[in-house]
Amino acid sequence: MSSGKGFIGLHGASASFKTHPKFFEMLGGLFISHKQLIKFDVKILDKAHPITRDLEDFNFRDEPYRHDFSMGKDIHILAEADYHDKTDPKPEPIMWTNTFGSGRIFYCALGHRNNSLKDENFQKIIKNALKWVLEG
Repeated sequence: MSSGKGFIGLHGASASFKTHPKFFEMLGGLFISHKQLIKFDVKILDKAHPITRDLEDFNFRDEPYRHDFSMGKDIHILAEADYHDKTDPKPEPIMWTNTFGSGRIFYCALGHRNNSLKDENFQKIIKNALKWVLEG
């Protein structure tokens, strides 16, 4: 990836290859936990980015993921999720981009259920991400 190839990680990608720290440096975050499936709000933070520019805030039913972002590389957060969780009330980054060398990296924590693939917003995210990664 550092040679300029792109990478798209969805949902469980942040829980993969746990013994390979370079993978998480590339991805930008490491899965630490999730709770049961719930419906939550997704807030688009960067409406000018090519991946999210044609999206509005939306609701989504999925596993609420939490990540460790201590990999040392700055990620660009495109969207965050508000799980409305009283024990951990801070919104969680749910979509972000990263660079790894000259490679473009995109991660989206959504996508646990097959129904995700039918969601119009999820489809837009994947199409836009593919175009953005491949153009890099």
